[in-house]
Amino acid sequence: MMLSTMRFLHSILQSPTTIVFSNSVRRTGREVAGKHFREVVNSGLQIIPLTEQISYQAGLLRAKYHEKVPWGDCIVAATAVQNKAKFVVTEDPHLMEIKEIEARRTSELRL
Repeated sequence: MMLSTMRFLHSILQSPTTIVFSNSVRRTGREVAGKHFREVVNSGLQIIPLTEQISYQAGLLRAKYHEKVPWGDCIVAATAVQNKAKFVVTEDPHLMEIKEIEARRTSELRL
């Protein structure tokens, strides 16, 4: 996610806002993933720690979706469920499959 996208998201969402952010080193490489991570950390958005409850919820989701949804996506979805997020901003098609959350693409967001 580029810094301009992070600014856009931050500008349309009211504080305090929780955005669950997932970035794959495998897809983007360590340097790019690290840059994106630092942008999120420095953005003022809330970073939610992985808790026992989130881990448990992620396991339930992983089992429900017959392991078709990767663990990382189950953790993102479980974090959203446990924190009662209105929606998750993502470009990941796996998150779109999870019925327990509402997933929106960045192109669906409006100022």
